[in-house]
Amino acid sequence: MTLSLPAPRRLALSASRLLERWALEPVVTEQVRREAAAFERAVAARDRASMDALARTLLS
Repeated sequence: MTLSLPAPRRLALSASRLLERWALEPVVTEQVRREAAAFERAVAARDRASMDALARTLLS
């Protein structure tokens, strides 16, 4: 047996979820931007470390 909500309750729940997603969108967008920037910094640091190691090898 499946329980289902009355139509007005389903509509209210759907609207509530839609509003929640809409309200959180800027927060999620900012979080994704920060994570992407952190990843780029990590890749750049790894590349610098690799180039430094290569330079040390070539200079020794």
